[in-house]
Amino acid sequence: MARSIVDWHPFLIPDIVRTRAYAEAALRLSAFPREAVNEDLLNTRTLAAVGDLHENADVAILIGERAITHTIGDPLLASQQLQFLRLLADPQRTPNVTINIVPSHNGGAEQAFTRYYTHAGPITYVSHGFCGSFTLDHQELYGAVIDQLAATACNPRESAILIAEHVRRLHRGLPAANRDADALSGEAEPGT
Repeated sequence: MARSIVDWHPFLIPDIVRTRAYAEAALRLSAFPREAVNEDLLNTRTLAAVGDLHENADVAILIGERAITHTIGDPLLASQQLQFLRLLADPQRTPNVTINIVPSHNGGAEQAFTRYYTHAGPITYVSHGFCGSFTLDHQELYGAVIDQLAATACNPRESAILIAEHVRRLHRGLPAANRDADALSGEAEPGT
């Protein structure tokens, strides 16, 4: 129901643009008990399909530089996640999606959040691990944070270049067979 969405995460790739493998690795690092990481939870922590971003709201993704420079999981998993971000950053594929990297030295909010702009007003979701909270933000407190992040973020083109640099860095650390498989995964859907 949102006409636009802003998703910010300082240390990880935001849920809405995670591949399934990345989401699973992130959940395994969190406080979730191993037995709690199941299909239902993974489905809520990943985008169901790339088409969802084509048809729904305008989506602005703000990612802390640390999320792409200090990746989780093995280099192949990290490279596939960053390749997926590169696909989403392509305005020909997803014209309503922008991805901006916020340099680490520029600070920003330490808490990840997702802001939905709806007919009822701006609603902000903040995860608290096993639960989360939705808040109507008529005072625009999170709006001010978003403005600060956007002012310090790299533009979409610079962000795409930065992501590509980190994909190349990860590729140098992969065995040749994995590099070939990863190059093919650039077309992969997020659930693969």
